[in-house]
Amino acid sequence: MPKSIFTLAFYFCMLGGGQATNSFPNNTVLMSYFQVNVTPNVGDPLAFGPARAIRDSLSARGLVLIFDEKPVVKVAIDWIGISNEGMDVFRKSLAKAAGTSEDRVLIHALHQHNAVRCDFLTPRILDRYEGSDLYYDTIFLHDAIDRVAQVVRESLSELQPVTSIGYGKARVNHVASNRRIIGSNGKVEKMRWSNTKSSLLRNEGEGLIDPWLKTVTLYKGEQPLVSMSYYAVHPVTEFGDGIVSSEFVGIARKYQEMKRGYPHIYFTGAAGNIGVGKYNDNTRNIRYTFAARIASAIDKALESEIRKPVNKNSFNLETTLVYLPLANHLDKDSLEQIVSGGKYDPELPYLRAIACLAWWNRVHKDPYVRISALHIDDVRLLSLPGEPFVEYQLMAQDLFPQYRICTAGYEEYGMGYIGTRKAYREGGYETSKMASMLGPGAEDSMMRGIREVLE
Repeated sequence: MPKSIFTLAFYFCMLGGGQATNSFPNNTVLMSYFQVNVTPNVGDPLAFGPARAIRDSLSARGLVLIFDEKPVVKVAIDWIGISNEGMDVFRKSLAKAAGTSEDRVLIHALHQHNAVRCDFLTPRILDRYEGSDLYYDTIFLHDAIDRVAQVVRESLSELQPVTSIGYGKARVNHVASNRRIIGSNGKVEKMRWSNTKSSLLRNEGEGLIDPWLKTVTLYKGEQPLVSMSYYAVHPVTEFGDGIVSSEFVGIARKYQEMKRGYPHIYFTGAAGNIGVGKYNDNTRNIRYTFAARIASAIDKALESEIRKPVNKNSFNLETTLVYLPLANHLDKDSLEQIVSGGKYDPELPYLRAIACLAWWNRVHKDPYVRISALHIDDVRLLSLPGEPFVEYQLMAQDLFPQYRICTAGYEEYGMGYIGTRKAYREGGYETSKMASMLGPGAEDSMMRGIREVLE
């Protein structure tokens, strides 16, 4: 029996044994949806201090897609980021649960800031110098990963055939703006943070953004099974107060599910230099205003959908590995002196030096990171690591105008921001020692990888 037919037969059997393998044609694409709560407890460490209260529950939600010998698992999780051994453990667990290989597991954080960091390498390094309990609850992290793996495994008993996809897009108004204000000397003069209080900075122009929100919906006949939306903006209105939140993107997602009655998955695009600073007036309900604007764009994108029939020949996953050159400050001896107290660098405080040391160790164990794209007919679901600048998303679209490209960032998070070559010359927070562990040569590697998986 050919491998692909054997695989389909195996998964059809998992539908409970009640459906014969000839219930669907051999070229049928199968899909299952899964979702699980991954909210930390009050008192648990968040990215910026302990959790004091839970405003919104956090979720991991995603798909298992079967269109050839090995399933593809695609996940979006309401955490700030997943790094180093955190990503390794997560991928291995989900690959085992779905009966696939790790290179076919795509896990993206949404990057809400009042949320959890996931890593096991960084806390192990922290424990050499001081306890890591203030920053990581590894017991919770392992438990959350196990629970996600369990729902992935259980979802295989609820596979549905995918017969068509819908693609739509709509402009989002008055949400995103570029964080970097460039002065007359070509350098970053000011930073417009997510909760910028200066009215002068808020009155600056939007700057370079991608104003379009894209949606992809998978259908069984006329029944929508799940919608996915993609938009490039930091999903942050405020943080550091210890109030766990899925932010305005979580509110918009919940609204869509209540309105339409089927699951919705949101992905944060290449939003490294994109925030809500221009439009965040710091009023109490601003996150609901942003949620309404996102939800309105999703409505319009879904209304504009173009539907196309699909079968397994419409799907393909392309992956490649790239090496992202390290920044000059990632010197092991120098970093170890900083974290041991033997050296002081005002541009690289202790905790950031620990993160740099973790990435140095990760790269010297495995120097490559993955870029991938799930092809569905002329749609490309592009997956990028780190906090990539919006330019990568825009350049991909410019290079391949024949494709409908939907970009998700925040897969492997360990290297921090990924600026363009020009951005590293311009300076600013995102390309500083505090934020990026890469050098300007990262652009060449990123674009080479993007071309390889989209072509």
